[in-house]
Amino acid sequence: MAKIYLAGPFFDEAGTELQRLEAVKAALAKNPTVDSVFSPKDEDLKSPIVSQLPFMSAAWQKAVFENDLRGLKETNVLLVITDSASNTNGSDDGTAFEVGYWFAMNQLTATTKQPIVLYAEQAAKLNLMIAQSADYYTTAINDLRTLDFNQIPQQPYQGVVN
Repeated sequence: MAKIYLAGPFFDEAGTELQRLEAVKAALAKNPTVDSVFSPKDEDLKSPIVSQLPFMSAAWQKAVFENDLRGLKETNVLLVITDSASNTNGSDDGTAFEVGYWFAMNQLTATTKQPIVLYAEQAAKLNLMIAQSADYYTTAINDLRTLDFNQIPQQPYQGVVN
């Protein structure tokens, strides 16, 4: 069963990114090949350490960073929401970090490559590095309900990059 780390932005003031994140989580909840989903937004709030610290304090920042790295290490699929209200090239800074960390971590330590799945609802182009790191790309949320996350086929991104 797949343990998914769900990377993506969720900070825009209009709430579009948060709605997209919730729709993706709902789709994954219906997928029988998904065992668990680590969503940093939710996991950081549930963390007994993070939740006790003053928001954005130095200690809070360090605890969030460490909690999210732990989540990356304990999952076996990275699912990336590439739409971002603040960045038109297909990610926000934190998401780009997570993709790079995941890719490097798996190049150095994994006995089998751990896949990266990209989901774009509206992104018209992607950052070259994110696009090239992916194993599977989709614009259909229904794919997230039906994709066998235990045997992800190769379906690379074919669009515009920057």
